[in-house]
Amino acid sequence: MQQGRAERIDFNYKRHGVLNLFAAFNVKDGKVYGKTAERKKAPDFVEFLKDVYSRWGNPRRRTLHIVMDNYGTHTSHLVTEWTDAHPDVEFHFTPSHGSWLNQIELWFSILYRRALQRGDFRSKEDLASKLVEFIEEYNKEAKPFAWTYRRRPLTIRQLYEFDGLCTSTTSGTKMIGRCCTLQ
Repeated sequence: MQQGRAERIDFNYKRHGVLNLFAAFNVKDGKVYGKTAERKKAPDFVEFLKDVYSRWGNPRRRTLHIVMDNYGTHTSHLVTEWTDAHPDVEFHFTPSHGSWLNQIELWFSILYRRALQRGDFRSKEDLASKLVEFIEEYNKEAKPFAWTYRRRPLTIRQLYEFDGLCTSTTSGTKMIGRCCTLQ
């Protein structure tokens, strides 16, 4: 890619299959835990929940709050059985078209722009290792997202500044970790 020239994209590529990434974002410290899976089925999601619970569940029996969308896997019979067995875990579901309320979606946007958008992956194993590597690197400097609201509508200029890749501190933005927040 050269400055002043449009990026050229070759649409001839070989698909190596699909790989799913289950990810959890800790809102207190900004760290991410991720696990890849071949499928996106309820048993895979329950295994992921077990890992999240063992990692971030509190031994003092404080409630672990998990925010997610209403995807069918998240509300399946197996997941319901698991939550019934763990009364210290509480699910919160975002409303339809409300994924912006879930902070992991902000992180997925960062993941896409920094690791996937122009990535070249030779196999599913290659993709999985690069995802894990990205998460490990991200967690070294992870900070929680700072949400601000000044009781005024968000403008188009502000939406474009909320890019996650901002490097300047233009009027109205401030660099927090790896994400620009509105002031």
